[in-house]
Amino acid sequence: MNIVILDDYQDAVRKLNCASKLDAYPAKVFTNTVRGVGQLSVRLKDAEVLILIRERTAITRQLVEKLPRLKLISQTGKASGHIDIAACTERGIAVSEGLSAPTSTAELTWALIMAAMRRIPQYVSNLRHGVWQQSGLKAGSMPPNFGLGTVLKGRTLGIWSYGKIGQIVAGYGRAFGMRVMIWGSDQARARAKAEQRHCEKMEPQPGGPGADESGHSNSPHTRTRCGGPHGGTPSPRPRRDGHRRHGAAPRRADDRRAGRGRRRG
Repeated sequence: MNIVILDDYQDAVRKLNCASKLDAYPAKVFTNTVRGVGQLSVRLKDAEVLILIRERTAITRQLVEKLPRLKLISQTGKASGHIDIAACTERGIAVSEGLSAPTSTAELTWALIMAAMRRIPQYVSNLRHGVWQQSGLKAGSMPPNFGLGTVLKGRTLGIWSYGKIGQIVAGYGRAFGMRVMIWGSDQARARAKAEQRHCEKMEPQPGGPGADESGHSNSPHTRTRCGGPHGGTPSPRPRRDGHRRHGAAPRRADDRRAGRGRRRG
């Protein structure tokens, strides 16, 4: 049984405790990535089992049709729009998915909020250049006291969706003395109200204080609420600090080919 693991950028799979379970099989781990059906079909031509890490590679119908030996696709985290399930079903290819753990995503989200609001990257850069006493270069486009950073206590944290990730981030916000507001579906707001959290349906507006964390999945339900098929901007804020959620759908494959960005796991 030939097993192929794609897009292990950090070369982490071989360091996992469970990696020993693959010792009996000819498993190939790729730490680099390729784009295009042609390159992928060559890389996967002998694969019987394909293990995907997040949504780093799109498994399209065109690719599936070029992989006659493929029998199983195992997805770490939730399977999303990057796999053509219909094409796999037609060819008898089973697709399995794992579970999503919210802790790391929530922690990294909060790290980004802290880094942005307290200007940590700017101060690290100043320290490396021996000018740690300075708050940063001044420019007309910067707001007053930009280099000093902003405290979180007393500010508003808008959380878009109140699932597992949103609930954890809400706890972080409360611990920092922030006013936590919940935006989301009727079910999400009902959960927040049951926990006596302030929630309201925030409409898109320019400006306004606070930080924003978006921890929603790209489902048809949330896509509609986000203002279109590819999401939108639900809440007012000057800065958006969020981290990619486990199980979130990537940009469409044609967006990648058009060079409009690549999302990382």
